Amino acid sequence: VFSIITKFLVKLFSASGDIMITSKIQMFIMATGLILYSLLIKKFEIEGVAFATSLSYFLGAILSLYYFRKLYSRNIQDLLIIKSNDLKILKLKLLDLKHRYS
Repeated sequence: VFSIITKFLVKLFSASGDIMITSKIQMFIMATGLILYSLLIKKFEIEGVAFATSLSYFLGAILSLYYFRKLYSRNIQDLLIIKSNDLKILKLKLLDLKHRYS
């Protein structure tokens, strides 16, 4: 779940031209992972890898959500909770695609 949030927001930032933020988030996840791997693998082996990866993506998701809120001045719930208006927009987009390709 955390990886999906991060990937979605990184694509949003990139599409908006905020390439540096995308790079910062990816570098943060990589650096966090490397540090945690070096600390946890010897003692916890595969469980250490799993925990380090999960924690890295969790922290990356938190950082991504922070930048989302900072850049777009939107509530995080607007991003994570599907509303009826979102479904209406999706329906219109799908109908448009259907008409284009039929």
